[in-house]
Amino acid sequence: MNTYLFYVFVCVAKSSKSSSKFGVSDIQDIVSPRSIKKELAACQSIPEGKGMSTRAKAGNKRKKPPEPTGDLPLIEQQLHEFVSEKFVEIQILQCQHLADAEECILDLQTIAAAKDKRIAHLEKENKVLKKQVLLAGITANKERLEIIDDTKNSAAIVTLKIRLQMAKEAADPSFDRAEWDVASWKQRCTSSGTMRMLQRC
Repeated sequence: MNTYLFYVFVCVAKSSKSSSKFGVSDIQDIVSPRSIKKELAACQSIPEGKGMSTRAKAGNKRKKPPEPTGDLPLIEQQLHEFVSEKFVEIQILQCQHLADAEECILDLQTIAAAKDKRIAHLEKENKVLKKQVLLAGITANKERLEIIDDTKNSAAIVTLKIRLQMAKEAADPSFDRAEWDVASWKQRCTSSGTMRMLQRC
């Protein structure tokens, strides 16, 4: 209670015009219930000093963020222009790269088509050459068989001629078989090439 009276006294002293005019009668006015209520209401309306409390009141609102300055819209506009410009540059580069890629693909397709055409032409020529080689082999084999047949016929004819001549000599009544030179006849057959041709055939 004494502390409360002292607090009221201080509040009255602050609200009074001059502290020198404060007297005993004023203390009596303070002690009265009516004056206590008035002074208590007056003290509650006085703002607290910095040293009164170190903690913030629960009802205090948070500080509002600083309002944007006038330069912020300009910065946003510059940033938007920069981003738009870079986006246009990227689109141009992308279109250029796509055009180069399409041109490269077209060149590769042209080269591939020419290569396929060349391969088809070479395959056609290869087939023609194979056919020519096959026909040439057949012709050569046919000619070889004809030559062999001619050689056999020639050898047979020569052999028959020799035998016919030998038979004529043997049929001659004046021919002495004991004096017949067989080695000479073999030499004649060998020199004529009849036996050699017969061996090859």
